[in-house]
Amino acid sequence: MLGHRHGANQFMVFHDSAKSVRNRDLAGWRRTMNASGYYQRLLDKLMAVAAWACLAFITYATLSPLGARPELVPGGSLAVIERLVAYIVLGFLFRSAYPRHLAFVCILVFGSAIVLELLQNIIPDRDARVVDVIEKLLGGAAGILLGKIVQSGFWSKTARVSSGRDT
Repeated sequence: MLGHRHGANQFMVFHDSAKSVRNRDLAGWRRTMNASGYYQRLLDKLMAVAAWACLAFITYATLSPLGARPELVPGGSLAVIERLVAYIVLGFLFRSAYPRHLAFVCILVFGSAIVLELLQNIIPDRDARVVDVIEKLLGGAAGILLGKIVQSGFWSKTARVSSGRDT
């Protein structure tokens, strides 16, 4: 009887060690998946920080006095391009940071364009112009659309089709 119990214990030890190996492998897989999810959450947070920082910079550039306004080329000859690109980046960042909240993104991007332009009326050497608002709205819409295209994987799908990999 003692031998039988000893044999049963040996089987249990073998069974437990196999189970522990399987659990270790499963735990490693879970750690990998959690790490992947961790990096995705980290990227999402970084996109949100970048989007809000971009909005803060645009607010500073829009409401600062003309002499303190940052410019790519002195003299303001590229102001149209600066406004357009700034709002393309803003729309893209907010769309990427908040992909499931399109209404929030649109209200924030388009609303900031309108409100910041109107707030220029209270700055002594700045003035609000309808043309500037239209440029900002077009840039924001282009950025939001670009964010949607990138999220949908459009670029990778067209690359597979053009290379003949996707049939």
